[in-house]
Amino acid sequence: MSNQGQLIPDGPKALRNLAARLEQQAARSDVVMNHGRGRTSFVGEVYRTAASIARQEAAQLEKITQELKGGAQ
Repeated sequence: MSNQGQLIPDGPKALRNLAARLEQQAARSDVVMNHGRGRTSFVGEVYRTAASIARQEAAQLEKITQELKGGAQ
């Protein structure tokens, strides 16, 4: 899954980009809900959980892709 020359990433890169956006949204939610000084909001935790799942799926997809490439040789 090469992303060279593509404007829109796919596969693991897209999932990692999604995770980064979700983390940013979590931080914004904490600020909006007035949860400064290390405290987090429930909504922020939901975004962080979704980001974690996206990163896990990206790692799993990379692993599967590598296994398929290895088996095709």
